[in-house]
Amino acid sequence: MTKMSNSIHETSANLKDETKLVQDACSKLVNYFNEIRTPGALTQANGLKSPAELRKVYQEAGVALSLEDGSPHSHDDIMKAIDLTLENSVRTDALEFHNQLYGRSEAPGLVGQYVTSTVGGATHTFEVAPVFTVMERECLDKIIKVAGFPQNSDGLFVPGGSMGNMYSLHLARWKKMGERFKKEGLYNMKPLAVFVSSQAHYSYSKGMSFLGMGTDNCIKVQVDEKGAMIPAALEEAILKAVQDGKEPLMVGATAGSTVFGSYDNYPQIRKICDKNNLWMHIDGCWGAPALMSTKPEIKALVEGFETADSFTWNPHKFMSVPMQCAVFVSRHENILEDCNAQRAAYLFQKDKENTEMDMGDKTVICGRNPDACKLWFAWKMTGDKGWSERVDKGIDLARDMADYAINGENFQGKFQLVADVSFTNICFWYVPKSLSHLDPSKVKKGTEEWEALHKVAAGIKKVLQERGLAMIGFQSVPLDKSNDEAYPNFFRMVVSGVAQLTASVLRKELDDIARIGEELYNDEIASQSTIASGCPSRQTSSRQTE
Repeated sequence: MTKMSNSIHETSANLKDETKLVQDACSKLVNYFNEIRTPGALTQANGLKSPAELRKVYQEAGVALSLEDGSPHSHDDIMKAIDLTLENSVRTDALEFHNQLYGRSEAPGLVGQYVTSTVGGATHTFEVAPVFTVMERECLDKIIKVAGFPQNSDGLFVPGGSMGNMYSLHLARWKKMGERFKKEGLYNMKPLAVFVSSQAHYSYSKGMSFLGMGTDNCIKVQVDEKGAMIPAALEEAILKAVQDGKEPLMVGATAGSTVFGSYDNYPQIRKICDKNNLWMHIDGCWGAPALMSTKPEIKALVEGFETADSFTWNPHKFMSVPMQCAVFVSRHENILEDCNAQRAAYLFQKDKENTEMDMGDKTVICGRNPDACKLWFAWKMTGDKGWSERVDKGIDLARDMADYAINGENFQGKFQLVADVSFTNICFWYVPKSLSHLDPSKVKKGTEEWEALHKVAAGIKKVLQERGLAMIGFQSVPLDKSNDEAYPNFFRMVVSGVAQLTASVLRKELDDIARIGEELYNDEIASQSTIASGCPSRQTSSRQTE
């Protein structure tokens, strides 16, 4: 009896310790939440550290990152580890973070994430995740309605947009090949060809590799000056694939490309798909929220979206729902289960209650995190009108920033747009005074001039990050359909997580770029006379904002 009594008291003590750990940790997280959402919060980050420097910081604090010794640590040590992790992580929720497409997390979504982490439960069966299953169905129904898809469309929350795009390849193949493919695989079949724009996300190629269809059969189609797939070029690519002995399977269109924010012509692509019996998928991971805009010119970008066979949409991007939160939808009723089901008897027993709500057999992974809960809380607090206002605000902010870059009195033409602003993507060069005679879009790759321009964005970004002023991505990709050579590095700015974002914050970032550009490059590059000599005269860009 004494042993039993001691065991009970020990359990009670452990529970108190666990409760205190959670309370203290949550207190730190709430303080971090408040701190990170003030203008200039990124400046409080600890700057760039190498892996070795990070290991040293934790080691000196007595909570080494290595798990080699296997020893347990105290409550105080865990509190130190939390502080170090918050201090040394990139502050992706800061107003000045624009490095990736995902937006800063907002409170309702965070609450949803806290709830799912606390409750636990994977959404494979209704019996272990009753509320989360219904929330997922409600969120899917809402997104299906916003997209204009049929009410009986099928869908899932998936672990990322890349997986969603892979689902489109998987379902398109099953739709075309049927049960034979499911049982026998791809043996003795023609290569299946998928067509995407040259600006499409790399997950299409990755999916072709993952699903055993081969990256050589992911065919890149030329784009126009806005980065949109050229329908005539698509038809030519399909014809050539057939001539090469391939079986056309799917067109992977894009709604908001990663770099330029480009939207393909869905009505034209739909016609071509119908003509050739192809599945039409739209990667809307980034740009699908344009569907909620009230601006006619933005709604025009997604005309015909509702005619696709499937689409992806990532609320963890523009909509500021915490990572990860991604959706895949197909207009074909029950296709996910028809394609994927394996009827595992130990899990999907038919004599249980509410089995019609089980979703695990629709997936390729079975158990999933209840990601819909985060979106449900966010949508409940924001509402339809709130989302529309967010989208329109983001577009206005992007246009204001582009206008300020081009027409700002202090910049004297040092900023040049790479392409028109599309959705909330702004792509621009900062051109130092010493290189102002160059047109970045026409400098030939491999020349000293190209190399000089190529170094500018990377150098400025490094200083921006070291000083904690901003994180903005840079790219080196081609755009013009007549030129496959990559442009010298340019800044790719995306406006997302706009609830607290202001024009003044974005304008300050341009001011910082210009100031750092002058510090780093004017004198240094001007001294390289070989770069300046023999260069063509600068051609004034005719590109304007939308």
